[in-house]
Amino acid sequence: MNKLILYTIISCIAFSQNYDPETGEILQDSTQVKIQFDPETGIQLLTPSKKEVISPKKELIRRIDPGDNSLIIRFSNEEIINRAKIDAKRSFNSFPWAGLGGPSTLYGAAITGGIGGEMGGEGAAIGGFLGGAYFLPKLLSKMRVNIPYYYISAISENATQQQIKLYKEIYEAETIYLREKAIYKGQLGTAGACVGFILFMIFTAL
Repeated sequence: MNKLILYTIISCIAFSQNYDPETGEILQDSTQVKIQFDPETGIQLLTPSKKEVISPKKELIRRIDPGDNSLIIRFSNEEIINRAKIDAKRSFNSFPWAGLGGPSTLYGAAITGGIGGEMGGEGAAIGGFLGGAYFLPKLLSKMRVNIPYYYISAISENATQQQIKLYKEIYEAETIYLREKAIYKGQLGTAGACVGFILFMIFTAL
């Protein structure tokens, strides 16, 4: 009788445990969780269970909030960089930079070339013109970059403060690059139009 009671107690203890069907390990009680805190917000966090699939490029965090059981997926730095470049290209308008920036920087290059010619002759004039045509677009493109608020708002929930700062830096750098590229294209277009106009005048005069 005593052996039967002892066997019954041991069986109850054994079958009351939950086992992982893959590893055979005893699963931890779901009520016993490892508590962590977000170092930025101080919000209590719960690390995901083994059964949750986590992308190697993302950090999966569960907020401990009586009214919110949602999972928050953190962006990786690579995703932040790619998103900043895509957003910058989406909001960039090349027309004013090519249509106005190209001719205006060529005009400025003509002025620097004229100043160089007065100071050092023909060679300095050519150098002044080429230098102005190259550096003036770089100076013009560094004007203040305004990032739309809704872009920042769209990533704020899934990005850290450092990643938001990285997003702004990449967005500004990409916008400046796009401005330079558009201005140089505008210069080529302006120069081509001038050459075409001169050739047209020559042929019509014949």
